[in-house]
Amino acid sequence: MTEPNEQTTLDAMPAIDVRSATEADLEAIYSIWYETETVGIANPPPPGQDLWFRQVFRTGQLVVASDGSGRPLGFAGARRHGPLTVLTDLFVRPAAQSGGIGSALLEAVLPRSGPLATYASTDPRAVASYARRGMMPRWPAYYLNADRDRVGRLRPNVAVRPAGEEGLRFLTEADDDGGGFWSLSGAVSLEVVAGGRVVGAAMITAPSPGRLFRPDAASVVETSALPGHAGETVLAAVAWCLGTESPMVSVQVAGTHEALVPLLELGFRIADVDTACASDERLLADPALTTSFGEPLPAR
Repeated sequence: MTEPNEQTTLDAMPAIDVRSATEADLEAIYSIWYETETVGIANPPPPGQDLWFRQVFRTGQLVVASDGSGRPLGFAGARRHGPLTVLTDLFVRPAAQSGGIGSALLEAVLPRSGPLATYASTDPRAVASYARRGMMPRWPAYYLNADRDRVGRLRPNVAVRPAGEEGLRFLTEADDDGGGFWSLSGAVSLEVVAGGRVVGAAMITAPSPGRLFRPDAASVVETSALPGHAGETVLAAVAWCLGTESPMVSVQVAGTHEALVPLLELGFRIADVDTACASDERLLADPALTTSFGEPLPAR
């Protein structure tokens, strides 16, 4: 998610039209995201698939900002989780940034009242923009990567097995997907068992050539655990990934999560960081007990 750079001024921008996106806009939406995400990369990877934006279009709201000729310059997405609105995405083409488009998109996609949350990018202007709308910065969310061959020995003292109904109840998003995005991404749901009871669960995706970054990584996209079992749940999910043929493993944990230091000691490196922002911290799932690789998880 981004609210980046300063290549134009408001006076230099043409008239902007903000409207609801249609399915025909999804290709342009992906191109805006791709153009923004590959800024500064000398040899960017080829474009991948736009499954995520199709999911937001299907389950939430997408709005597009266009210039006078109808060319899309930026977009924003949001999804509802009960009373909570989560801003999923906000991107503006690099050549059109700092011209007021981001603010116009926020005004169009966010409700005028009610609780709000999002992940802010590393651009400090993103945090400032969201804070002005009541979404205060709460905690950092670190994205960690490791080559499988460079990770130290990991032998968790818990059992991991395919998730049954009890394990799926741990996963905040399990019944929100509707068999769509995560199923198409080839996700596997696991449950973690200690002392004969289910103490946590994880959702993992296999490597995918359609993924723009880390296409060769097995990703721990979500975990949730009982108090006292959060760290071993994440480590058990990572150990499961290490047992596959995937050459790389990716995982995200909050700065307050007990798995952060053990992962760093195993050889993981911090590749990126977002900031969880919310109008009320109680709206978000406990960052000490849950992880999410993407939008922040709402409290259950």
